[in-house]
Parts: sequence; structure tokens; C-alpha cells
Amino acid sequence: AKTFKFKEDYHVLMAEKNKTDVLARLSEGIDHEIKNPLNAIKPAAQRIQSILKKADAGKGESGSKVPEYLDMIVRNTDRIIQIMTRLRNFARPIRSAGDFELTPLRLKELVDEAIELVSRKQLELDGVEVKVEVDDTVGIFGEHASVVQVFWNLIVNAHHAIDENGTITIKSWISEGDGTVRVSVSDTGKGIAP
Repeated sequence: AKTFKFKEDYHVLMAEKNKTDVLARLSEGIDHEIKNPLNAIKPAAQRIQSILKKADAGKGESGSKVPEYLDMIVRNTDRIIQIMTRLRNFARPIRSAGDFELTPLRLKELVDEAIELVSRKQLELDGVEVKVEVDDTVGIFGEHASVVQVFWNLIVNAHHAIDENGTITIKSWISEGDGTVRVSVSDTGKGIAP
């Protein structure tokens, strides 16, 4: 049986709580500061798109790339808004068990969202490959932000365990005995001493 050193464990838990509180406040501020300009940029780009389509512009040599650039602005604005929404949802503190809202969720979407929060690009720059072996059709009931946070923590821990050039593998399967959805997150890092 594991013995807990209450004082040490309490301080670790309090440090985690403080970190979560700071992250929640930070993400709310970032969300507000970034989403407001984006919510102004997107309709302006969409309006220009509409005008160009009506005028049948962009056929000439000088304007041929304008619709393509506007599509890119709208697409990337949507992407940033999605990222900010995920960050806000991820950082939102849950105060009690009654705050959980269990809903049907797609497991692969949760894993992909956690990878995006960790930053797939940063993982690639660090030489870390992420293999996701999760069936698109597997669903679970859960609280969205909490499940993403669990995967985020596991992926961050796996990333830290890999010094350089390694693989994080995320697999899911359904237990034959009781039909429970199982997930494993493994890495090629140095591991934990016994």
C-alpha cells in the first residue's frame, strides 16, 4: 500500500491548483484579447469575398490570388478561434462533482484536441512522433474539458520522458470482458526507476 506524506502531497496539490487558476485567468484574457480582433477580421474578409464573387473579380492577372488569400484568412481565423475556445474550455476550473456534464464524446477527437493543445508542431520540432491508433467510431460518455486535460497531461508527461527523437503511441481498444473502452499512452522515453 502506498503511504502518503500529507504535508508534501498537500503542497503539490496546492501548486497544481494555483497553476490551474493562473492558466484559467490567463486563457480568459487571451481568449478575449485575440477573439475580439478575429471576430472583426473574419466578417470583413467574408464581405470582401462576397463582393469579389458578385463582381466576378480575380480573373485578371493582378487580382488572381485575392480570393485564395481571403479563403486563407477566413480558414485561419476559424482555426485560431477554435484553438482559443479549446484553451478556454481546457483551463476552466471544475469546482465540484455537480459541475460535470457528461455527454457523448468521440474519443479520437478528444485525443486530437489534446495533441493540438500540446502543439503537434512543437512535438515534431523536438523529434517526437505521435502515433494515434484510436478508432474514429469509438465513443465515450464524459466531461469534455476534463477528458482532454487527462490526455494533455499524459502526452506532456510522455513528451518530457523522451530526451530526443522518440515516439508517443496512443491506442484504444474495447475490453472483451465488460465492453469498457481502454486507452494507453506509451512513450519510448527512459521510463521511471523502480
